[in-house]
Order: sequence, then C-alpha cells, then structure tokens
Amino acid sequence: MLKDQVAIITGASRGIGKEVARQLAGKGVKLAILGSSQDIHDTAEELKQEGYLNVQSFVADISKENDVERVVEATKNAYGKVDILINNAGIGAFKKVDDVTVEEWNKTFAINVQGVFLATKAVLPIMKKNQFGTIITVASDVSRYTGFSLYVNEIRRSRLYGCSRSGSS
Repeated sequence: MLKDQVAIITGASRGIGKEVARQLAGKGVKLAILGSSQDIHDTAEELKQEGYLNVQSFVADISKENDVERVVEATKNAYGKVDILINNAGIGAFKKVDDVTVEEWNKTFAINVQGVFLATKAVLPIMKKNQFGTIITVASDVSRYTGFSLYVNEIRRSRLYGCSRSGSS
C-alpha cells in the first residue's frame, strides 16, 4: 500500500522524524528528509547503509518559504510526485511566559507553526493535482498539562491542530 509512495519528512535528523523515515523506507516509500543541520545527511547515509536507497536529504530552514519550496520542487523533480507530508520539525520553549523573550517566541512560532503552514501550502497543489495525499503533523502531548511554564507550547500545539485540520479542506 505504501510502496513507491513519496514522503517528505521535516525534522528527520533524529528522534521521531528519523524513526518515521526508517519505518516508511522499510515499507518501500521514497523519501525526502529535511533538517536544519548537516546531520540530516548523516541520517540519509545511515538509511542507505541499511539498504534504503531512495532517500534524498536537504538542509533547510522550515520557517523560510524559499527553502521549503526548494525541497518540495526537488522532491517532485526527483520522484514525480509527493504523496505524504510528515510535519515533524519543532522546538520547545519550556519556560514561564514572563521568562520567554520575544526572540524565543518568534523562533518557536516560526518553526513550529509557520513551518507547518509553509510545508502544507507547498505540497497541497501537487496533492490536489494528483487527487491524493496525506498530511500528518506531529505534536507533543506535553501541552495537555496546563500551567504558565508550558504557555508557549500550549499555544503552539493548538495552532498546529488548527492548521492541520483546516489545511486538508
């Protein structure tokens, strides 16, 4: 069922994103993985050494429209389509609201919310044209624990949920 589908996975250098990439590759999915550092190329090399040869890796800033569009276009050119988007990139600011700087707020919002929007916006025309596609957004469940110390994360999660629900329309 997943064999020969094409997936873009953000935040795939380590952790959940890396394991999702491994699991999808094991099902025969062709991958475009992206991360914010050169570590993403190490992840791609690991996957290739495990026998998963259809892996492309990209260093990209998920909060920058040009970076996201470059990855999506390169994926489409390489594989002819995009079937799956896994929005996994994210950072956390686990501080009391009065300790969060504007710079931290802006960076968290840019990566965690704007990044989901940009990636979704970039793949939707391809998915609509093909009349097929799946978009999955990964978010921590830490936001279900309330308190001012998790304020930034709570706002992030509620925005991700709303973006994912409305983006599929």
